[in-house]
Amino acid sequence: MSRGLPRHLNYAAGGDALLHHITDQCRLLIADEDGLTTVEYALLLALLVVAAIGVWTSFGAKVRASVARAGFCVT
Repeated sequence: MSRGLPRHLNYAAGGDALLHHITDQCRLLIADEDGLTTVEYALLLALLVVAAIGVWTSFGAKVRASVARAGFCVT
Protein backbone atom coordinates (compact mmCIF):
# COMPACT_ATOMS: atom_id res chain seq x y z
CA MET A 1 0.00 0.00 0.00
CA SER A 2 1.33 3.41 -0.94
CA ARG A 3 1.92 5.91 1.84
CA GLY A 4 1.59 8.91 -0.48
CA LEU A 5 -1.06 11.56 -0.35
CA PRO A 6 -4.63 10.48 0.21
CA ARG A 7 -6.79 10.68 -2.92
CA HIS A 8 -8.71 13.69 -1.66
CA LEU A 9 -5.46 15.69 -1.42
CA ASN A 10 -4.50 16.19 -5.00
CA TYR A 11 -2.88 19.27 -6.41
CA ALA A 12 -6.19 20.49 -7.81
CA ALA A 13 -7.61 20.68 -4.28
CA GLY A 14 -5.45 23.65 -3.50
CA GLY A 15 -2.39 24.31 -1.42
CA ASP A 16 -4.20 24.53 1.91
CA ALA A 17 -5.23 20.88 2.00
CA LEU A 18 -1.75 19.79 0.97
CA LEU A 19 -0.13 22.07 3.56
CA HIS A 20 -2.38 20.75 6.33
CA HIS A 21 -1.60 17.17 5.33
CA ILE A 22 2.15 17.82 5.39
CA THR A 23 1.88 19.61 8.72
CA ASP A 24 -0.12 16.76 10.23
CA GLN A 25 2.38 14.18 8.95
CA CYS A 26 5.28 16.17 10.44
CA ARG A 27 3.50 16.30 13.81
CA LEU A 28 2.94 12.54 13.73
CA LEU A 29 6.58 11.95 12.81
CA ILE A 30 7.82 14.12 15.67
CA ALA A 31 5.45 12.46 18.17
CA ASP A 32 6.48 8.94 17.05
CA GLU A 33 9.10 7.63 19.47
CA ASP A 34 9.79 4.32 17.73
CA GLY A 35 12.28 5.98 15.41
CA LEU A 36 14.08 7.55 18.35
CA THR A 37 14.37 4.19 20.07
CA THR A 38 15.92 2.71 16.94
CA VAL A 39 18.45 5.52 16.76
CA GLU A 40 19.32 5.06 20.43
CA TYR A 41 19.92 1.33 19.91
CA ALA A 42 22.04 2.05 16.83
CA LEU A 43 24.17 4.51 18.80
CA LEU A 44 24.55 2.00 21.64
CA LEU A 45 25.58 -0.70 19.17
CA ALA A 46 28.14 1.63 17.58
CA LEU A 47 29.57 2.45 21.01
CA LEU A 48 29.85 -1.25 21.86
CA VAL A 49 31.61 -1.94 18.55
CA VAL A 50 34.12 0.83 19.20
CA ALA A 51 34.73 -0.48 22.73
CA ALA A 52 35.14 -4.06 21.45
CA ILE A 53 37.67 -2.93 18.85
CA GLY A 54 39.58 -1.04 21.53
CA VAL A 55 39.65 -4.04 23.85
CA TRP A 56 40.63 -6.37 21.00
CA THR A 57 43.56 -4.19 19.94
CA SER A 58 44.66 -3.65 23.53
CA PHE A 59 44.50 -7.24 24.72
CA GLY A 60 45.11 -8.91 21.36
CA ALA A 61 48.85 -8.25 21.45
CA LYS A 62 49.10 -9.42 25.07
CA VAL A 63 47.23 -12.65 24.34
CA ARG A 64 49.34 -13.27 21.24
CA ALA A 65 52.55 -12.78 23.28
CA SER A 66 51.29 -15.10 26.04
CA VAL A 67 50.43 -17.83 23.55
CA ALA A 68 53.85 -17.47 21.90
CA ARG A 69 55.59 -17.77 25.31
CA ALA A 70 53.52 -20.83 26.12
CA GLY A 71 54.48 -22.34 22.78
CA PHE A 72 58.16 -21.83 23.54
CA CYS A 73 57.77 -23.45 26.96
CA VAL A 74 56.12 -26.54 25.47
CA THR A 75 58.89 -27.19 22.95
